[in-house]
Order: sequence, then structure tokens, then C-alpha cells
Amino acid sequence: MKAKRLDELKTLLEGEDFLAWWRSLTEARAALQKCIERYEVVLLELNMSEFQAELAQKNAIDTVYLSGEQEDESATFFAEASRIENESMQAVSDYEEQRYRSSDAWIRLGAVEKNQEDSRELLQSARMRGDEGRAEVVRLEALLQKLERDRITCVAEYEREQLTKDQRWERVEDLWARSLEFSLLHAERLAKAGRVKREAEALFFQAEQCKQVSETLRAEADGLAERREGIESSIVGLSKEAQERFACVAGDDFLYWGSKENDRLAWCVSLISDDRNYNMEVVALGTYRVTSREGVRRLEPPPPDGVNLEEGDRRIEAYFLGTRVTEEEEA
Repeated sequence: MKAKRLDELKTLLEGEDFLAWWRSLTEARAALQKCIERYEVVLLELNMSEFQAELAQKNAIDTVYLSGEQEDESATFFAEASRIENESMQAVSDYEEQRYRSSDAWIRLGAVEKNQEDSRELLQSARMRGDEGRAEVVRLEALLQKLERDRITCVAEYEREQLTKDQRWERVEDLWARSLEFSLLHAERLAKAGRVKREAEALFFQAEQCKQVSETLRAEADGLAERREGIESSIVGLSKEAQERFACVAGDDFLYWGSKENDRLAWCVSLISDDRNYNMEVVALGTYRVTSREGVRRLEPPPPDGVNLEEGDRRIEAYFLGTRVTEEEEA
């Protein structure tokens, strides 16, 4: 680091060489900030895309399992509907047999009732013949009593057979209704399985798209990381260049030169603007005076023009060094 007078430093800062260097540094820092901002955005989008891809993949797998469950339930309902359909065929056969038996009972009942009707007509004729038909009357009355007993028996048999026939038909209808229920459930589950399978395919496609987006974003993020490293290297190179070309000490935010007027003081030039983190507002390319003990922790503006710094101002020196000024020195 080379010591300079304030006027020499101002001349250096106003020179074309320093201004060209400053433009290069400003452009590099702006590019670095832009690169960092874009990298953060890309990194956020990458994390979101990877999360969406994982979520879509998980949902797709869960949906495939759900589709399989729907297909299994559909197969179960189909098997039950088929079993009941086969059972209903046997029930229909049983019903038809019972219908024949019920018809036979009805025919027998009809025959008995027809015999009763014929016998009553014959009995009426016999009674009209008087004593001549008395024997026939006795026979016909006995026959009608027997036919009445037969009719009662046939009625009971017919009602029994008819009840059995109705019960078997109810069973047929019940089996048909149950078979229909399982057939409808089978069809619904099968349709749902197809719909869920299409949803799974859509989710797998979405996951694949998110993965492709993630790959693109990752490639961009890697490129930005390389670019950032390159820009940071160029900024480090500019700092070294400043030390060599302008005989200064280059920090991250300040350039430093020793003071020819006082070897315990130094000049610093700010490379940033900051109104919050120092004891006074700092502007880019602003020149400030610091002590070797405090450095930039205590900044002081340069003295006004006309002050002879080589002779020294004890009040300014006392301010920086933290000493007291006597009355003679003030005078």
C-alpha cells in the first residue's frame, strides 16, 4: 500500500484508468447480483418442480393400486352375479316343475267339481221320479258326500301346491334381483377402474413432464453456478488488479491508501453505498478518513480544502486517536 496526499488520491480517482477499472467492477458486481437473483429463482422453481414430480409420481402409484382394487372388486361382483345367475336357472326349473304340479291339482279339483255338478243334476232328476228313483237318490247322495270330501282334499292340495309355486317364484325373482345388483356393481367398478387407470396415466405423464422441467432447471442452475463462480473470480482478479495498478489495499467494500500527512491515518474509498451499517452514510466512490486502530468502524469525511494536513489538526487527530486536546493546541 502506498501513502498518498488527499489531492493525489482525488487525481487518481478522477483518472481514466481508475474509472475504467470502476466500470468493470460495477458491471461485474451487477452481473453477479443478477446471476444470484436468477439462481435463487431457478433453485426455488427446481425444488418446486422436483416436489411436484415426486408428488405426482406417488399419487400415480397410489392411483394404480386403487385401479387394481377396483378391478378386483369388479371381478368379485361378476363372480357373485354369475353364481346367482346359475342358481336362478335351477330355481326357474324348480318353479316350472311346481307349476306343473299346481296345474295338475287344479285340473283334479276341476274334475271333482264337474262330477259334483253332474251328480247334482242326476240327483234332481231322480228325486223328480219319486219312488221309482229312490234307490238312485240314495246312491247319488252318498256319491255327492264322497265328492265333497274329495273336493275339500283337492282344494287343500291345490292351495298347498299354489303356495309352493308362489314361494318358488318369489325365490326366482329374488335371485334375479340379486344377480342384477351384482351385475350393476360389477359394471360400475369396471368403469371406475378404467377411469382411475386413465387418471394414473395422466399423473405419470405429469410426473414425467415435471422431471423434464427439473432437468432443464437443474442444467440452468448448474450453468448459473459456474457463471457465478466465474464472475466472483473476475471480481477477485479486479481486486488484485486494483492493488497492483493503484498501489492500495483492496478489501471487499473499500480500497485503502496510507496518508502522507499522518502515518496513523489512512484514506479509504467506498465501493458500495450503505446508509445503515456504518457511523455515517457511505456512498460509492466516496472518500473517507480512518485511523489504523478503528478502520471503517469509525469513518470521518476528509477535511475541507485549505486545511494544511501536513502541519496537522490536533482536534481531528484527537478525534481519531481518542485523546484530549489542550487549550494551547486548540488556540
